[in-house]
Amino acid sequence: MAKFHRQDFERNKKLFNIESMLSMPSNFFGPEGPMDKSGLSRDFRLMRLLTSIHATQSELPPGTLYSATSLAFQLLWRREDARDQHGNVLLTTDVLRDLCEQSGMSREISMAYVEGINSPPVKSMLLNSVGEAVDRGAFGAPTIFCSRHIDEEEAIFFGSDRFEQLSFTYSLPWYGPDPHRSNYLPSKI
Repeated sequence: MAKFHRQDFERNKKLFNIESMLSMPSNFFGPEGPMDKSGLSRDFRLMRLLTSIHATQSELPPGTLYSATSLAFQLLWRREDARDQHGNVLLTTDVLRDLCEQSGMSREISMAYVEGINSPPVKSMLLNSVGEAVDRGAFGAPTIFCSRHIDEEEAIFFGSDRFEQLSFTYSLPWYGPDPHRSNYLPSKI
């Protein structure tokens, strides 16, 4: 199974044209596995920060949410300098504040967002958002909900390998994850 995951990861890096993507952080799951609250997957600070930015994006410079989300992905999956010698990504107040500043917020506003991530209203926003997604049928990421019309039943697509199926369902063109790249990879065979 480990061999498959390693090979699949390498193939997907090429397919999605994210060659510089790093392997999963060593502390993505805690030592006791996926339910261990000491792992990044159970550390909700980053998710609360993005939820708070989403809820107030009209008050922020345009593109702040997109930038913050992109920077969060890079922090976890692309930046070697964000990892310690054991491959752990450490989320600190300074790291979260820097992420906000790099996304276009002032230092003062960045600190206010970071200080607010443990507040009951922000925790409640994330809990409600996740609850709504689960009620609609989400069970992981990415889950995509689509319909042609507001009164049409939503179709649910799960996984980055379902974009072609989504395009087929709605008679839309699909050019792959990187439309500017050839779909041909020279074989090593």
